[in-house]
Amino acid sequence: MNRISSKSKILPICLIFVMTLFQACAGAMIKYGMILYNDHSGGKEYIVLFSVALFIYCAVFPIYTYCLSKLKFCVVQPVISGSVFLYTILISLLFFKESFALYKIFGFAAIIGGIIIVVI
Repeated sequence: MNRISSKSKILPICLIFVMTLFQACAGAMIKYGMILYNDHSGGKEYIVLFSVALFIYCAVFPIYTYCLSKLKFCVVQPVISGSVFLYTILISLLFFKESFALYKIFGFAAIIGGIIIVVI
């Protein structure tokens, strides 16, 4: 079995976190666009936000394939899933003023712990 050195893991893992930040921002753009569209105040804005979000999703795909070529899938996918969730929580707190209850703090900590376990 071909083992990957820990030094060669650093760049792909950092890229995963950058990629997932962009994905979470794209999801927030779509949500904000839907809010504007439902308020009947932004049909054109929704199309622009949706187009930018779609571009972001397409632009991060090469980064995803690069990370898959450098790391095991069983490492990449849990880190992506967990970090997108974390970024989504942070974006919804900062931009959409959603509540942050105690159980969310425990979930947040569990996700971070799981990502650390998977990466190590």
